[in-house]
Amino acid sequence: MAAATRASPRHRVRRAAAFRGTRAAPVATVTIALAASFAFALPPALGRVPLRKIALRVADVLSDFGFGTVVPAPSYGTLADWLATGEVHAAWAPPAVCAHTIAAGGSVPLRAVRCGATTYRGALLCRSDRPVDLKSLADATGLSAVRAVWVDPRSSAGFRAPRALLRARGIALGRAVVEQFAGSYAACFDAVLAGDADLTATFVGRNGAGYVDLCGDRAAGLRVLAWTDEIPNDGIAVSPALSPGARAEVEAALRAAADDDRTLDRLAPAFDVDRFDPADAAAYAAWRAVAGDAACAAGAGARHRAGRDRARTHHGRAAARPANGVHVPPSA
Repeated sequence: MAAATRASPRHRVRRAAAFRGTRAAPVATVTIALAASFAFALPPALGRVPLRKIALRVADVLSDFGFGTVVPAPSYGTLADWLATGEVHAAWAPPAVCAHTIAAGGSVPLRAVRCGATTYRGALLCRSDRPVDLKSLADATGLSAVRAVWVDPRSSAGFRAPRALLRARGIALGRAVVEQFAGSYAACFDAVLAGDADLTATFVGRNGAGYVDLCGDRAAGLRVLAWTDEIPNDGIAVSPALSPGARAEVEAALRAAADDDRTLDRLAPAFDVDRFDPADAAAYAAWRAVAGDAACAAGAGARHRAGRDRARTHHGRAAARPANGVHVPPSA
């Protein structure tokens, strides 16, 4: 089992007491140390709630179920790498990472249920005053390419689903569409609204489109061009690097947390879910077949790697899974 690095009990007590008595200190990371063994990772963006607040809430809940480390990943790629190598035991993961984890021999014991649904859609967006004609784009020969800005190569609604939609409509990616990555939905929406990109994508759940919530009053400046096929909801993935016994132990801890009503009341708001249910591995496998694996990011990978390297530099130690505790950049 890839055990989490553990601080001494004396160190844990001292750091925890220091945090309880003061506001966050102006240092590279804020750490709340806990006395447990599992490590849990979060993706870089989870809606409008500050990531720091979410991480603290998740840590407070999961510490009762054996998780001593909660750390946000600086990118989806880093999140996938941590899971693949066992640097973290489990993570809240987007569908593409869930699908890849299952294919690599890991598991997804729990998936999100929102408004009674276990799937959602993506939607292509452009500026309201600068519509993009997808039919003309497919027929175009020699016209200027549109500029698309995506969230991350492993984002389902923010990259894979809209890209699959464009391919299905006969649009030549790489020729008719020039692609780059911004790292978050909010940054993508900002780029289109500012005129720095022509096309982006959003997630759409049963309670509405994500861009409406994230953009607020500016949402009227964006319009939906097309809807993607259904995508399985995000879920909790467990590392394929663990032994069968260790994986079963982590899965049991996660199910115990999800089955406890008081814990669910505290954990569900952090992930914007109503509840969790057992994941359908076949649904993730089908989605992986449609959307493709990491190879579908070819052509834009260099831009993504450059952005990921900048993220690792910016986040410092947060880019490598740290010792026991809750590790959140103060600005998150």
